[in-house]
Amino acid sequence: MLSFETMTLTEYKQKYGISALRELAQKLGTSYPYLYQMETGRRAVTPEMACELEVATSGLLTRVALRPDVFGSLEERFNESSTKGKQNKNTSNSMLR
Repeated sequence: MLSFETMTLTEYKQKYGISALRELAQKLGTSYPYLYQMETGRRAVTPEMACELEVATSGLLTRVALRPDVFGSLEERFNESSTKGKQNKNTSNSMLR
């Protein structure tokens, strides 16, 4: 089984510091208190914000990790793409016969 490493807002802050989270808030045009509320679970990360955080952090934070309920888990997505790839390959091979 594959393992996917993901980073939460708390881990991002621990690794890069509170100033990085403040810079991230500024980059996104929001406030640090708003990000802090998302970090602590007082506010949900909206799907839109999850996408913006992924882009702003160059993928260090992913929308899938921030909102697996909306975007699915990385493992599920990998398994789905692997299954589709196998199905496409089997279909292609049967067409060649």
